[in-house]
Amino acid sequence: MKKILLCLVVFLGVFALVGCGKNIAGKYELYEAKSGETVFKADQIKSLGIKYTLDVKSNGKATMDLAGEKMNMTYDDKYFTYKGEKQKYTYKNGKITFAANGVEMTFKKTK
Repeated sequence: MKKILLCLVVFLGVFALVGCGKNIAGKYELYEAKSGETVFKADQIKSLGIKYTLDVKSNGKATMDLAGEKMNMTYDDKYFTYKGEKQKYTYKNGKITFAANGVEMTFKKTK
């Protein structure tokens, strides 16, 4: 009986982790931007006085602030959507990466 109960607990735990998808909620700052062969790292971006942030809420909503211009978006496990346009993203090691208008941006989680 204990083995069955343990198996059930493990199964439900794994199901919950897989079923919930990735938890990307948090605050992010632009860590890197690539355009063609040109790469801007975080220190270069900050030295230009540019601040790009991404605030991802747990309710499927997000706000990107591009130097004062705020963009309200929604997201799911694969895409950010802004004004009906979807941008596929990846999430790995506390970083969100996606491309828009030929620029690949990577945001690093700060909180």
